[in-house]
Amino acid sequence: VNGLLWQTNAMFRPFVEVNTVGPNLNDRKRKFGTKTKSNTWSPKYNETFQFILSSDDGPEAYELHLSVKDYCFAREDRIIGMTVIQLKDLSEKGSCASWYPLVKNINMDETGLTILR
Repeated sequence: VNGLLWQTNAMFRPFVEVNTVGPNLNDRKRKFGTKTKSNTWSPKYNETFQFILSSDDGPEAYELHLSVKDYCFAREDRIIGMTVIQLKDLSEKGSCASWYPLVKNINMDETGLTILR
């Protein structure tokens, strides 16, 4: 994460939450999170997560949703921004070291999360 733009009066503790989205994941772990980094606007993360996907569907059926959040102990974590990565793009490359822009056009309602790309 590079050059986060975020206003806060409290300690800033950013972390990244990684979710897999796709078919046949009900019985599998779908969400992981990095450790928080205190008071830095350009945190660096070097963490690995393993997701077990269904063998019924190929990588084109899955997405990774990455959310950069500000950790808050006494209330819900605040979303700074999100990005979506198509798993087929990662599987074609074999690995990925890239910058992805964070989107701030996020809406949460009773139907779920809407990300305007």
